[in-house]
Amino acid sequence: ISLHAFGCTHNPPTYAVAGKVVFTDGEPVHVGTVELKSEMTGVQARGDIREDGTFSLTTFEKDDGAVAGEHQVVVVQRVIAEDISTHAPSLYGVVDPRYSSYSKSDLRVTVEPVAENQITLTLEPMRSDWLSDKHEHPEPLDAAKPEGTSP
Repeated sequence: ISLHAFGCTHNPPTYAVAGKVVFTDGEPVHVGTVELKSEMTGVQARGDIREDGTFSLTTFEKDDGAVAGEHQVVVVQRVIAEDISTHAPSLYGVVDPRYSSYSKSDLRVTVEPVAENQITLTLEPMRSDWLSDKHEHPEPLDAAKPEGTSP
């Protein structure tokens, strides 16, 4: 179904969606974008991940949520890797790259036609073996945490 099936002047109804993105150890994901795509209509909703891991979704107007039904979910982070042979990028706070692709992400959520939907997305971190061979000694996840953070 395309948006045109709903008429030229009316968007399908949306329902508030807010939530949190966390790693498997419970620590919040601090940066990125959450995007949902309706499996029925293809309509997409997105929201920026805040420093505490929380987000709210927008489809047509700010914070209006998402259309009801089943959705595929991706979490996209822009990660810059320097092309310097001695540079070993930090993996702290980086999600597994599979979550950035609709064809690879196994994340799914259901948006109910209710006043507010609360969801929690639990993601695996990127593993050090994902890095290319040019990085001979990548930092382990535990060693890459910024100063002042708790374990």
